[in-house]
This record gives sequence, structure tokens and C-alpha cells, in this order.
Amino acid sequence: NVVVRGRGGWKKEGFSVLVVVVGGDRGFVILFCDFVPEFLFSLGMHSLGMHSLSLVVLLVLECSQSLPTFYTSATCPYAARTAFLLSILETPHNKVLIDLKDKPEDFLNVNPLGKVPSWRTDSGECLYESLILNEYLCDSSTNARANELLPSSPINRAKLRLSQQRFDVLMSSFFKYFANVDPPLESSLESSLSSCLDALNRELESADGYICGPTLTLADVNGAPFFHRLLVGCNSKNYDVFNERRVALRNWWDQIEGSEEWRRVRLEDDAIEEGLSRMKAMMSNRK
Repeated sequence: NVVVRGRGGWKKEGFSVLVVVVGGDRGFVILFCDFVPEFLFSLGMHSLGMHSLSLVVLLVLECSQSLPTFYTSATCPYAARTAFLLSILETPHNKVLIDLKDKPEDFLNVNPLGKVPSWRTDSGECLYESLILNEYLCDSSTNARANELLPSSPINRAKLRLSQQRFDVLMSSFFKYFANVDPPLESSLESSLSSCLDALNRELESADGYICGPTLTLADVNGAPFFHRLLVGCNSKNYDVFNERRVALRNWWDQIEGSEEWRRVRLEDDAIEEGLSRMKAMMSNRK
């Protein structure tokens, strides 16, 4: 008999290792592949015959060759955009976590900038930059929701991209406010942030639920990880994001937080707070 140890898979520099124990405790074989399919994990400690082992090996190798690879990191908000989208589209893929402080040398073959998110297609093509990558993932997806996330008409796509640009202005205002250590500037920076939040609230009021209309689009997906950081950062400064005037903004965020797709990839507030603290310290050192 051959035993497949289901949770014996582990990742190191882009590889999964499937440990197959032959004849109980008498030996083992290690198979290196890019991906261990999820169904193998469900096998647990079940015994398989030798013919089944051959099938397992073939299935593992087939999966490793046919799936695209998502290169990400645990805390990057840009990568979180793509993680959220992949959760919605249910796109099958391998996932490789990149340590941004100690990047594997061969990662530059995937993204010459050494950044996440990055994506290697099943044919070996490499893509990066979250906004570009997310549009590609919608265009290439067979999931029916992709048509809602990325409109097909040129005018609606243009409006979506304009909304994303306005969100960038909001986040720029937030980061300046959050990182400020100069008391005389605090009031003006807070006022600028408030103006941006009020503008987003008005946009949501007219859009009827989400940023570009009554359904979720890439504008919401791409904005959510950054807005999450804004909430955590503002909370640490005792700034009330959801005041009584910003009802539409609160309702929008409640819908994001209530979605199962977001909860699957949502980063804990403590991890975000730690990352923001490091960013603030780094920005202060540059001054």
C-alpha cells in the first residue's frame, strides 16, 4: 500500500512538495511540483494502490503544467486587490508567497520590478501591476460575474477608471494625514481628507450602492484593500470616517465587509496597523 499524507505539502521558493510514503515506515518518495491539487489534501491518510499512485503522480504533474501562478505577499494592498478579485471569480491558480524583504532571485524573471502582484499564465506569459492585471483577469475569465466587474462598453470602462483615479486622490490624502508629524499641518491635512471622503460619499449616493452603480465593479474591488487601511489608520488617530453625513459610505463598506469573497482574503486589522506603523516610521526617516 501507498499512503498519501494530505497535509504534507509545503511551499519553498515556488515549489510544493508532496510526500508519498511507500510501505508504511519503510521509505518515502518526494515529488516536486508547482502545485498540489486541493483534492489530494482531502485524502488525508487514506491508502492507495500502486495503480492509484501512478494516477496521482500524473494528476499532480498535469495540474502543475496547466494552472497559472499568482505571486503575492501577505500584507501588500496592491496584491490584495488581485486576491479579492480571484476570490470573486473563483479562478483556479497556484499561489506563491513572496517575501518582499528577501525575494527569490528567479522572481525577477516573472516581474523585472520585483513587485507583487505578479501573474504567470498557463502558457508562461508574465503580467504585473494590479490595475492592469485585474482587467486582464476579468477579460480572460469565464465567470459570468466578470462582465459586471469590468463593463464591456468603452464609456463605462472609462468611468470606472476615472473612479479609480479619484480613489487614488483619496488615498494620497489619507497617507499624508496619517504620516504627518508636524502639528501645524494637522488641521489642513485632516480637512483635505474629509473633503475627499465627502466626495466619495456623494459619488456613492448617486451611484446607488457601489462606486460605479448598483453592482460591484473593479472600482470597488481595487479600492477595498486601501480603504481598509484607511479605516485602520484613521481609527488610530481617532478620526471618525463614518460620521452622520457619510451614510452611503458606511453602507458601501458594510456590503464589502459582508461578502464571503472579501472575508476569505481579508487581512486582520492588527497586521494592517503594524504595516502602517512601519510605513509611518519609514516616511518620517526620509524627512
